[in-house]
Amino acid sequence: MIPHHLPNHPSPPQSPTWQSSILGNTIEVKKARKKERHKRHVALADHKSQKRKDKKAREEKRADKAERRKSKGAQDEKRGTAKQEVVDLDVKNAAILDLDLEKYKKKLEAGQIKFESGVPVYLSKKELKKLKKAAETQDTPSSSKKRKLEEDEEKPEKKKKKSKA
Repeated sequence: MIPHHLPNHPSPPQSPTWQSSILGNTIEVKKARKKERHKRHVALADHKSQKRKDKKAREEKRADKAERRKSKGAQDEKRGTAKQEVVDLDVKNAAILDLDLEKYKKKLEAGQIKFESGVPVYLSKKELKKLKKAAETQDTPSSSKKRKLEEDEEKPEKKKKKSKA
């Protein structure tokens, strides 16, 4: 066996043209893919940093706008020209009942919403039906009561049975 470190002996082949078992997969192609991948990563990082900058700018703009609104409100209060917010009563009542405005109006029209001391109260269909039935029975005397009234008028005194004595 001949040692490799001797000058007369050629070193084992180190080929600069390394070839993979996959066709067309050379060192140059691998390096090109690596450069492309690096470019994509750099572009993605730039895109993300730009999005962060844009988001931060939007938040700063929002905060600045809110600060200006607040200072304008304070200025109006000092002058005594603060705007009185007009809130629609239907919108307020719908919010109290946790309903959409359209549903609130439909239920109000149907009579499912009653007001007790200015506060809206939602009545279910069952409760509404019970209330209607109770109202009808109060208006007209029931048939049993009516019959008793008629009997009292017709028979003021009962006949006594004759005793056999």
